[in-house]
Amino acid sequence: MNEDLNLIEEQILKIFKAQKKKANEPLSNTKVLEEAQKGLATILQNILKDLKDKGMIVEKENSLVLTAKGDDYLYKYNFYADY
Repeated sequence: MNEDLNLIEEQILKIFKAQKKKANEPLSNTKVLEEAQKGLATILQNILKDLKDKGMIVEKENSLVLTAKGDDYLYKYNFYADY
């Protein structure tokens, strides 16, 4: 079986393992969402730091601002539907 999962899909499956769930054992949607949010919160600061270090975003007061470099990246990889 050759199934490639993206990082987020893998993290969701890992939540089941962390909750000691086996095949056919339920885990509430709410619990999965709560655990996913906790996981995201722990890595979000590192992701934001990396984006700042790469010059893609800057932080101003309590906001994040997309830089021209970040905008160029989005344009280059066709992340804008209107281009």
